[in-house]
Order: sequence, then structure tokens, then C-alpha cells
Amino acid sequence: MLRSNCSPPEVRHAFWRRLRHGCDDALARGHAFVLILGHSGHLADPDLLSAAEYRRMACLRRQADRDNLALGRTMIQQLAVPAGIPVPAPLLTGAQGKPYIAGAHPFNLAHSGHYVACAVCATHPIGIDIELFDRAAPDPALVALIAHPNERRQIDALTGPRRARLFQQCWTRKEALLKQQGLGLTETLPAIDVRLTSPCPLVQGEHGARLYDLDLPAPDLRGALALDSAVHRVSLLFYDAAGVETAYLIPA
Repeated sequence: MLRSNCSPPEVRHAFWRRLRHGCDDALARGHAFVLILGHSGHLADPDLLSAAEYRRMACLRRQADRDNLALGRTMIQQLAVPAGIPVPAPLLTGAQGKPYIAGAHPFNLAHSGHYVACAVCATHPIGIDIELFDRAAPDPALVALIAHPNERRQIDALTGPRRARLFQQCWTRKEALLKQQGLGLTETLPAIDVRLTSPCPLVQGEHGARLYDLDLPAPDLRGALALDSAVHRVSLLFYDAAGVETAYLIPA
């Protein structure tokens, strides 16, 4: 069930009208749009969840997981569904299990802890990952499991926080890329080089995906975005219940 302390309908509606306007404006300019909400389960709209989604929520034991599901579904319906399509629009499952809505903009969701991210693009597939990492050094076995040989050499050449940060960059870039391609995590991870020495590399060929690291105003929260190389700008808005709101355009 949704939290009993959901914001009043008029507050939610005003919030989502503002965010929808920002998303529509970004897409009209040819940008992708990314919204990251932290500790914001009160902004979920109960009218935008289907009966199946309520049943799924009932199976989740942790309130944080129920909040994330409800907020993620709200973000999809509010941002990815164009005007003229009734909401809630049915959430369908495509190839490799990637969700989509018929007639809607391509979108992708990610969540970690109390943070939920939604990335939307007008016409091209998009992938996003956010992760809350602890500050422990990455397990060498995990590095070997996911990293390309070039990446492994770069990560293993470092120590302490710099090593952990580069591993986190590697992880989030790879997951965003695989989600953009609709593949999910696979055994092919070591075959993919996300070019850690480049700030926004183009991967998967001349017309492949470009990767962006997300600089987020939350401790230990890392993120990455993968989008078609034809899209050159991303409008990002970060918001949390503490009133922190940060908006920026990437690349600068």
C-alpha cells in the first residue's frame, strides 16, 4: 500500500505539472530528460497505479520497496506518456524483459535505497543506473567478474577511495549501457570496455551509445546514463524531500 502521508492531491498535481513541463520542453529541444527523486515516496500518485501494480506492492515487505515501485510508476506515467494517451497507460514487456508503453517515449528506470531515477528520450532508447555504494574497497573477484581487461588494469592500478570510485564508475556505466540496449546484466560484461579514461565515451561502434557519468548531490550515490549518439544534451533534475533541488544540462 502507499504511505498514508502522501502529499495532498493539489501539491502532487502542481509538482508533476512543473516536472512534465520541464520534460516536454527538454524533449522538444532534442534533449533527453532525467529526473532523480530522493526520499520522495509522498509524491507517488495512487491514481496512476494499476490493480496489478497494487497487488505487486502488497507482496513487498519493505516500505522503501513499495515507495520505490509506486514512485517509479508515477514517474513513467507523468513523464513518458504523451498528451492524448489516457493514464495510467498499460506497462508492457518487450524483448529481453525491457518495459515499454505503446505510443510513449522510450524511458528507463533505476532505483537504489530511497532514490528513484527516470530517464526519457523522445525517440531513442535510453538507459540509466544509480547506485548507493558503501565505501569499502571493491572485491577483487567482483572486479574480475565484470571488468574488461583494460578496465581491470586501470582499477587495479589504484588504491583506496580512487580505486573504489573507478570501480563504481565502471559498474554504473556498464549497467546503464546494457539497460539502454535492453540486455540486462549478462555474462558478456568483461567483453565490454566502457573506456574509463574518457569522460563521455562513444561505445558500441560509430553510431552506438554515448555514456555520461552523473554528478549527483547525494553522498555515495553514483549514476551513469547511456543514450543514442544522436542525442547530444541531457536535462537533469535532482530533488529530495530535504528540499535539495539541482538542475543542470550535460554535457556542459
